[in-house]
Amino acid sequence: MDVLGSASITRLDWTVGQRMARLGRQLSADFGRGFEAKNLRRMLQFVQAFPEPDNVASRVRQLSQARWGVGDAALGIATPDGFAQRGGVAS
Repeated sequence: MDVLGSASITRLDWTVGQRMARLGRQLSADFGRGFEAKNLRRMLQFVQAFPEPDNVASRVRQLSQARWGVGDAALGIATPDGFAQRGGVAS
């Protein structure tokens, strides 16, 4: 890519970033904290990872269970090696 093309892409990226920052400020003013540009990027990544809205609730539940150790280990049920675990840490 030539220098002019790189400069155009850089300018476009900057413009999009500025718009995201402005949008984040406006959403924060309207709805409260949590809409900063970094969170908007995370929201976009989430939508890209889970494009079907019908699957979101069940997938989030699965991710939450995995992250917080909900299930046998969180309940203190012994693992096959005889150790009970809570939240991924041996007890």
